[in-house]
Amino acid sequence: MAEEQTEGRTIDLMDYFALLLRWKRYILINLVALSVLTAGITLLMPNRFKSTASLLPPKQRSGASLQGSISQIARDFLPLGNLGRIGAPQEAYNYLAVLQSYTAMEKLIKKFDLAEVYDVEPRTSIEKTIKAVKDYLEFNIEEEGTITITVWDEDPRRAADMANYLVEVLNEISLRLGTQEARDNRQFIEKRYLKVLEDLRTTEDSLKGFQRKYGIYSIQEALSGKFLSSFVPLERVPDLTMQYIRLYRDLEIQNKLLEFSLPMYEQAKVDEQKDIPVVLILDEAVPGERKDIPKRMLIVLASSVLFLILLSFSVFLMEAIEARTVRLRSHQGDPYSFVTRLKRFYRVRD
Repeated sequence: MAEEQTEGRTIDLMDYFALLLRWKRYILINLVALSVLTAGITLLMPNRFKSTASLLPPKQRSGASLQGSISQIARDFLPLGNLGRIGAPQEAYNYLAVLQSYTAMEKLIKKFDLAEVYDVEPRTSIEKTIKAVKDYLEFNIEEEGTITITVWDEDPRRAADMANYLVEVLNEISLRLGTQEARDNRQFIEKRYLKVLEDLRTTEDSLKGFQRKYGIYSIQEALSGKFLSSFVPLERVPDLTMQYIRLYRDLEIQNKLLEFSLPMYEQAKVDEQKDIPVVLILDEAVPGERKDIPKRMLIVLASSVLFLILLSFSVFLMEAIEARTVRLRSHQGDPYSFVTRLKRFYRVRD
């Protein structure tokens, strides 16, 4: 039984193949005509040259190392939500988003008068021009972490200039955003630093007043209660001892906070004044020597395969229509039907 089914399938496939052979003139003539038409259309497409600039992602500023050195005491006193962005201000935004932003696209369009280049109407429509330009721009982050900016243009020199200009725009916008964030960080740290100084002075004054009043000048004296017991009631000695320990502990905490906040404050001021490129250029874009698109051979081959499939399907469809027509007309075909006339034109044998 299995052999009969296999044989039946083989016979069906051979029948289909034979049917296509009968229509070979129809298939070949139309396939050649459509392929030639496709090739002609591709010849009308303008050649575009490709230029790519490669960049290294930015490094964290040196202030980032300060965050790891903060002790648990400082973590208890400084808000971690703000502290998390102090070390890495450049991580607050995405560099691909900067490149794709309206601001970056507008600068690129005005720099190279791309509304005129891409024949956008009206010339003043930035949004329409952006849509036209983005079809020939590509921004990627490669596996090794490098950022690539790729531009296609009819003029190889302009393609390279556009890619390199986008690097400048990326640095300009990123530097402005980074400086703005560094300023915010500096202002936040400055407030914390001034607050630490104020708390430190308050704690120092409180400890100094206690020392003058009770004659305690060291933690050892406070723990022993030696001097306190000579002129205060004995039952007050534990409370006064604990009060001194708390004042002394607060003073140590404020000193520790000052040790951490001062270098962070100084680093924040340095970061705010930095005016260096955000990204490092690995490879500048250079004019392409050969056109990159359109890939005419690939377009013609892919189109030819698609046309072959569609023409083959049309053969099966026309044969099915003719068979149905014959059955409906009592086994007599219509000599004036479209399929019959098509068979005569392409000399398809029954």
